[in-house]
Amino acid sequence: MGKKTAALLIQPRSTQERAFIESLLKRLGMMSHPLTEDEVLDLGLSQMMRRVDRSKRVDPRTAMKILAS
Repeated sequence: MGKKTAALLIQPRSTQERAFIESLLKRLGMMSHPLTEDEVLDLGLSQMMRRVDRSKRVDPRTAMKILAS
């Protein structure tokens, strides 16, 4: 079987903490990639979309009224 990889998302509390984490990962030979605010929001949206209850249906007119307001 193939090796499974995982990702870890870390949100530092300060710029000093971010620099420390980045230097630690570099020292350990691990890859890191900073995410933009839009990328973080996209990740959150994709998680919500995966968890949504797809058994319920909404009338298209109701959805359009909500979008219009």
